[in-house]
Amino acid sequence: MDEKRKQIIVSEIEQWRKNNLLPEHYCIFLLNLYTEGEHAKKGKDQNKADPRKQGESNIKTFGMILLTGIVMAFMVLLASHFNAFQLPMQIAIIALFWLFSYILTFIFRTRKLLLSHVFLLLSLLIPSIALLFFANQNPENQDFIFLLGCLVGVFGVCNGWIFRSRYLMIISLVGIGILYGEAMLTRMGYLFSWANVQLYWVPLAILMTGLGFLFQERNQHVAFALATSGVLYFFGAEITALQFPLANVESIQIFLFAKVILVSILVFFTRSYWIVWLRH
Repeated sequence: MDEKRKQIIVSEIEQWRKNNLLPEHYCIFLLNLYTEGEHAKKGKDQNKADPRKQGESNIKTFGMILLTGIVMAFMVLLASHFNAFQLPMQIAIIALFWLFSYILTFIFRTRKLLLSHVFLLLSLLIPSIALLFFANQNPENQDFIFLLGCLVGVFGVCNGWIFRSRYLMIISLVGIGILYGEAMLTRMGYLFSWANVQLYWVPLAILMTGLGFLFQERNQHVAFALATSGVLYFFGAEITALQFPLANVESIQIFLFAKVILVSILVFFTRSYWIVWLRH
């Protein structure tokens, strides 16, 4: 391979590493492969020859962690006095903190991936906690709050896809599942039926799990999130049944036992997919 082509490939791999498009150890392996070990030597020489950069990096890291702590402390302080503000002021404070967290998510995306994920999670938690607060304060507006909750869940799923964050997609899909369960409880009222409650959850679980396997070739992060949430939805009927006083506890235990066996069989026969997902 000629030198010019080799430099182009090395430059491209460096970009992948910088933007977290591939895991760190994959990028290092490829760089060492194409540079015949020179990349590892250069990295060691740079670390030895330039300790100032390491010191500056440590200071920056400490500053970022300190900034995160200050932001969280300020949020706790505001939350403790939140009821003292009028409704427009409360909405403005929530919107400001949400926007601030979301902007920091993008700022730290290429610098400190861990902090980026912390602020990304905050940008999902802030509206979620706000919705719980407003739901308790305004029980007559439950339909509107339910709609906003679904939008927050979709926001989390979309950002999980953008930032390649499986855990955020799973959390968001589980949150949407909780809202779905609450809506189902409201619709059923006190008329409990095992057939109805299973029909609410089992087809949805099969759909989500099936979509997960269909997405396996296109996007493994999305595939894992969909399949995992589908497996969790499979137990939604039994979790929902706990809210009904008329539901027999022994029946719940029997259904749970049977479903655990079915899920174990499914995971065993599709283990090749799950192993690939967990590795990525």
